[in-house]
Amino acid sequence: MIRRTCYYRAFNFSFFFTSSKLVLLVVLVPFILLQRRLVAAAEVFLAMALYNNVRLSMTLFYPFAVSNLSEWLVSVKRIQVGWLHNDVATATTTTGLVVLVPLECFSRNF
Repeated sequence: MIRRTCYYRAFNFSFFFTSSKLVLLVVLVPFILLQRRLVAAAEVFLAMALYNNVRLSMTLFYPFAVSNLSEWLVSVKRIQVGWLHNDVATATTTTGLVVLVPLECFSRNF
C-alpha cells in the first residue's frame, strides 16, 4: 500500500513539473501551424499564466487533499476499532493456557 502511494506521488510530481512544457508544445505548435502567423509573447504569457493557476490546484492540491482524506478515513476506522475493542487482554502462561485479564488490573495513563 505504501509503495503504491509512493508511485502515485512520484507520477503526480513528474506530471506537475513536465506538464507546462508539454502543454506549451501541444497547444502552441498546432495553433501556429493552423493560423499561419506568429503568436505574440503577451498571448503566450497570458495563456501559460492561466494554465499554471489551474495546474497548481489540479496536480498538486487536489491529489494532496485526496490522500489526506484517505489517511483520515483509515485513522477514523482505527479509532473506531479501538473504541469497540473489549477491555480484555490475553496472556499465555508457561503451560500454554490462555488467560483473559481485565485491563483494569493494569495501570495506564491517558
